[in-house]
Amino acid sequence: MIRGSALLTMVLMAAPGVFSQGTAKHSVTVKFNYDFRKTPACSAMVTTKCVKEFVVYDVSIGRRTKLFTIPVPPRPNGMVKGISGQSEPLPLAPGKHIFAVTAQMADGVESDINASKTPAKVK
Repeated sequence: MIRGSALLTMVLMAAPGVFSQGTAKHSVTVKFNYDFRKTPACSAMVTTKCVKEFVVYDVSIGRRTKLFTIPVPPRPNGMVKGISGQSEPLPLAPGKHIFAVTAQMADGVESDINASKTPAKVK
């Protein structure tokens, strides 16, 4: 069981270029907090039951679409605030989106995607 939690805030920034009809490319930037006391980060000494990376999803249309990953910060300990990452420009349709971040364990299992959802409006 993954016991960590992430508090997520989201910022969307438009990038130049148009992907297809009405779908512009945007960079998605996320910033969140994670408590490594509950589930530690993977390291040379900790290789199981540990957080390998964070995965950012768009869960707007009833299915999860993986957008990008964020590495674990160097030597995290306790509650780490302000973990952040930014995607390459991605094709996102205008309108309301729901984004989520999961913690991916060394064995590939991910934390509950419903624990860290946030809405954002793409213009």
